[in-house]
Amino acid sequence: MTLNKVERNGNTVEMEFAIDRAEFDKAIEKSYRKNVGKIYVPGFRKGKAPRRMIEKMYGEGVFYEDAINFVYPDMYDDAVKEAKIEPVDQPEADIVDVGEAGLVMKATVTVKPEVKIGDYKGLKLNRAVYTVTDEEVDEEVKKLAEQNARLVTVEDRGIKKGDTAVIDFEGFIDGKSFAGGAAKSFSLEIGSDMFIPGFEDQMIDHKSGEEFDVPVTFPEDYHMKDFAGKEAIFKVKINEIKEKIVPEIDDDFAQEVSEHDTIAEVREELKEKMLEMRVRTANDMLEGEIISHLVDTLEADIPSVMIANEVQQVQKEQEQQFMEQGMTMDQYFQMTGQDPQEFVKLMMDQAERRVKSRLALEKVAEIENIEVSDADLDMEINRIAERFEMDPEQIRNIVPLDTVREDLKTHLAVEHIKGLAEITEISGEEYEKMKQEEFEAKQAEEAMKKAAEELKEKEETAKEPEIIKVTADDETPSEENK
Repeated sequence: MTLNKVERNGNTVEMEFAIDRAEFDKAIEKSYRKNVGKIYVPGFRKGKAPRRMIEKMYGEGVFYEDAINFVYPDMYDDAVKEAKIEPVDQPEADIVDVGEAGLVMKATVTVKPEVKIGDYKGLKLNRAVYTVTDEEVDEEVKKLAEQNARLVTVEDRGIKKGDTAVIDFEGFIDGKSFAGGAAKSFSLEIGSDMFIPGFEDQMIDHKSGEEFDVPVTFPEDYHMKDFAGKEAIFKVKINEIKEKIVPEIDDDFAQEVSEHDTIAEVREELKEKMLEMRVRTANDMLEGEIISHLVDTLEADIPSVMIANEVQQVQKEQEQQFMEQGMTMDQYFQMTGQDPQEFVKLMMDQAERRVKSRLALEKVAEIENIEVSDADLDMEINRIAERFEMDPEQIRNIVPLDTVREDLKTHLAVEHIKGLAEITEISGEEYEKMKQEEFEAKQAEEAMKKAAEELKEKEETAKEPEIIKVTADDETPSEENK
């Protein structure tokens, strides 16, 4: 492959590349062998006609289409490597010339933007330092006991808070049922606030077998606008009541839920895990500060396709997360009351931040000549394999090594910046208070900016000249003016 021309205009690169006739002829021969069995030539059995005879009968270019499809992918890949560009989308391909001289192709493709970043050396950062109290460990032990509670059917009493009621229900608004408002044998924990406010409270004291109406009013800010503020009646039947039996927290419980002999050992393990988690959280927040600085100082004309591709990736990850939790997106919106449009906006913001942070960290890696050795790559693959309890070779077969290498390179870039920073350790409480104040200040600033824009819009509207409409009656002179 010969790279004839590379022209860049913003984020678009046009390349022209070629192969000689000898190389192209190999592809033509391959195309001939693929298609000869489908072509009829008088005097020859199917699949036996010579290539030259077919070309003479059907034209010299009869095998060009497949031949080009055979050679183009490798031609394009070689051109990309030689041009040292990083495409972010599929290219548009065109044939410039094909014939006795060989094949000349042109590819136009969107590439990563040119990037500039601000100074990242000597950043003044804060790292939160957390502790774990005995009271917090107590709460974790209680949660562990709750997770291992048994549900036992009860028949001699009504529903109490904390019970799980197995119910059939159907909702009606203005006497008509509505989509998503009915279910059979639905397990509802009373007091979980899973349903519309007021629904669960009205279940209390009712017994198995009872059928009754539950009147509720959808909240004014309900995510499904058609239901917001409306009154509804749910017809409910209680099929079963289950009481939660929480095990006693003692050494027997410890042996049942862990590999330890005593509850004291379980508490110690929980404390260590909580501390490890908080250390990771503190490191994540520190890295978040670094990335925020890089994103804020980033200068780049980012192609829209990069954001769009990342939005799709974020959406896939979110859907996978919902599937693992056994729910759909619609069920999530119903349970949380979140506005779907707001959710999409959050996904887009997240995707944009991810693209910007990766571009910025790649720039740092470039400036600092950060490279990932084969030994580094092996260590990272082993770490991933250990995390997911898989064989390293399986990871190599599943995850593209280039992706692992690039992810590791950006991680090393963060670590490099961290090593150059001035880091002050402060208590977790102080850190969270500081971040809350920063958040509130930013919210206030955005609110003031929005109010100023709205005021400006009103003032501009007020300045527009009033247009007086003249009707037919206005144009007709009265009797007095004739």
